[in-house]
Amino acid sequence: MINLITFLHIVLSPMQITLINIISSIIIALLILVISLALFLRRNKKVKNQVIKNEATNAMQQNVSEHQSILLSSLANARFLASKGDYRKAIIDGYLALRKELSIIFMVTPMAYMTEYEIMKSILEKIKISYFRNVDENFIKILMNLYKLYEKSRFSSDNITIDDYNVFINSIELIRKSIKRGERS
Repeated sequence: MINLITFLHIVLSPMQITLINIISSIIIALLILVISLALFLRRNKKVKNQVIKNEATNAMQQNVSEHQSILLSSLANARFLASKGDYRKAIIDGYLALRKELSIIFMVTPMAYMTEYEIMKSILEKIKISYFRNVDENFIKILMNLYKLYEKSRFSSDNITIDDYNVFINSIELIRKSIKRGERS
């Protein structure tokens, strides 16, 4: 029994007490650091999840706004070139921008071996099976007229007048309106 009492009665020197205090302080600091890191990572994960949700919401809103601004780049490009008096280039570049946007909308991938006519035919085929199939009946005629105007501008030596340009711009506006109507139905 005496051995047990002497065992419990330990006398520490001031140096040992200081060392124990330092070690316990380090342990407490490490625990606080680990807890802080865990809380930070948990918060960071929540923020990241919120950012992902916000990005998904923004993407959906962007799709809506993209469809609302459909074909504006082809119009803007054509109008810019026409303001310089270059109606031929306005129609060519405007048509290519239009075709690119339509290819994206209707998920048509133009291949290097395809002619513009084949690409336009592919777009027209996709329109018939897409959710835009309710677009105006004149839609196909308008697109084919735009294609013919593009061919005239690109390959003929005929003069391209402001009237040709106006027909081009009006046709793009009609297509734009038809697509907007097709989206709503």
